[in-house]
Amino acid sequence: MKTLHKLAIGLCLALGLAVGSARATTFEFSYTFGDINNPLVVTGTLDGNLDVTGLFVEGVQNVSLFFNGDAALGTVFTSQYNGNDFVSGPVVAFDVTQNNFYFTNTDFANADFTADTLFYISGIDGLVGAQTPVLGSVQESPLVAGNWSLTAVNTVPENSGTFVLFGTGLGFLCWIRRKFTTNGNPVPTGLVR
Repeated sequence: MKTLHKLAIGLCLALGLAVGSARATTFEFSYTFGDINNPLVVTGTLDGNLDVTGLFVEGVQNVSLFFNGDAALGTVFTSQYNGNDFVSGPVVAFDVTQNNFYFTNTDFANADFTADTLFYISGIDGLVGAQTPVLGSVQESPLVAGNWSLTAVNTVPENSGTFVLFGTGLGFLCWIRRKFTTNGNPVPTGLVR
């Protein structure tokens, strides 16, 4: 029975740590293009983790895109331009000039350039652009810091705390049961040692 209790506690603690470490933060982003006659606001969400400096988002995935409130259809692929080619691993930053990402409906990193929907910010070139079949395409330079917004909005609490508390509580119950047991037999209630 002791082994079963120890195993249960160990599994709860391990599961809690595993679930807690696999969580990503959700971020909301937006860029407002400056054309007064043809305003375009690109918004969306993405999941990722802050890097050690707190300036960049790593492991970007689950990107959603909206152009003036209308959702981009299909899968959104992510890539960056390294000066020679498109590669996986977009660089998303709080500072607009540090960004280097392309969010597209085809996979640029695998040389599929048939995209008709895309949003990109290239801090290296100082360019930002967007394109949809309905709205056409727009590109701006230079980048305007006040037009870019990236905000962490993780509203889902970490589950690891629940599992750790559950495991601790289970361990406490096992300790209480063991404390009030004599030679394998429970001590009758009301008796004081």
